[in-house]
Amino acid sequence: MEHTIPHFIYANKMGEKYLKRYKKYFRNPDIREFDMQHEQWLFSGEKYAEPVLRAIDEFMEMPV
Repeated sequence: MEHTIPHFIYANKMGEKYLKRYKKYFRNPDIREFDMQHEQWLFSGEKYAEPVLRAIDEFMEMPV
């Protein structure tokens, strides 16, 4: 869709290739970068979970 904004949670310890892939296949993606491993926010407690969940809330509140 023309006005759709893709949103990504990017764990920078996954490697640069994933960030390049998001930018290659999606026009103007909203990428939120976090200093963690892939899916670490799911299993490593509030230190990682809270900022990611806050970013997801921000994605959901964006105007359509």
